[in-house]
Amino acid sequence: MKCKRAHTALVNLALLFTTPSLCLVSSFSVDSRSFRAAVYQCQTSSSSNNSILYNLKRATDAIRRASDHDVELIVFPELFLQGYDSSSNVQSAIAREGYELNVVAQLCQQFQVACIMPYAEKPHESETEAAATIFSSAALFHANGDRAGSYRKTTGEKSTLFSRGNPLVEALPMSLYLRCSSLKVGMLMGQDLWSSPEQCRYLARSGTQILAVAASFGNNKESTTVAERVARNVVPARALENGLPIICANYESTTPSNNGQNEFVGLSSITSADGESLILAPASDFLVDRDGDEEEDPNNNGRVIIGVEGSSIIPCEGGEMYVSTVEMDNADDSNSQSFVDDSENMWTLSPKTKIDTSKGTSEEMKPTKSKKGFGIASPKVKLNKKPKRSK
Repeated sequence: MKCKRAHTALVNLALLFTTPSLCLVSSFSVDSRSFRAAVYQCQTSSSSNNSILYNLKRATDAIRRASDHDVELIVFPELFLQGYDSSSNVQSAIAREGYELNVVAQLCQQFQVACIMPYAEKPHESETEAAATIFSSAALFHANGDRAGSYRKTTGEKSTLFSRGNPLVEALPMSLYLRCSSLKVGMLMGQDLWSSPEQCRYLARSGTQILAVAASFGNNKESTTVAERVARNVVPARALENGLPIICANYESTTPSNNGQNEFVGLSSITSADGESLILAPASDFLVDRDGDEEEDPNNNGRVIIGVEGSSIIPCEGGEMYVSTVEMDNADDSNSQSFVDDSENMWTLSPKTKIDTSKGTSEEMKPTKSKKGFGIASPKVKLNKKPKRSK
């Protein structure tokens, strides 16, 4: 009996020192140079199964498989938790501290995988201006299950359904702890990425190391043609012009809709800092059938996938994960961000000369750097006081 207990203790001790959960996120101090990341591409849940429980089931399988394949960060598409269905998002919106997100936190803790989970957020009771609307939000979780932060979509037309987050509050990088490394993530929704290059540049100047995008390219806000161009061209352009890797997850659709809405184009991607597609998920089937100009891969049922060596596809329940290794060699290199600073200095329109009207002289004014990454702060200009009337 004693021998059996000793054997059990040794087995448990061996497991303790071999399990990846031993590397606690609070104990490391040096960032890793690379990590495995994944984007989850799927069809949005239909009205028949548009439930949080169904999507949590899909997320559970994806996070479990991510852990099995040494993936440290997984990103889901926009409004994934409830499903992208405007008619039901209002009724299914949850609070920022809802128990549904606590389930995701427990999954991250159990499998030691960091996760970005988009959802429809119910405004806090103190937010009276947005009481009748919801936010397109995302919750970021460390690999130990703790909450890294939250993000609200900052772009899009104001409507009776969605409210926008404040860019000064939302456009800040968040520290995200992976299994054995850490990085600063700039969070964006799909429309934030393609319609607000200023927000991407601001994040780059604020110390962001990687951009994570929860997209819905192909919803009713833009045509499928524009959405496809954004997924193929704008995403690598944003990575290249800001010198940051981009992890972008999007939905796909099998057939075009009757009303032309929610025709998601697929094309989820992981892009390097120099604009190279490390892995590019296939386009939606209806786009391939319509265009007819894709080179089909007979070994993959006609679905075209672009990827560098080391990338992989992991089938999951209700979707697929597209995995690649993200290199962070340039994350802390000052030269990699020099062109970002140079462009800000070059294109500032702040006045460079101060004119002293009393003395008839002028002197050069040096613009001041903003402490929060906004670029060049405009010098303060003192207005001349009106001359007093003589009595």
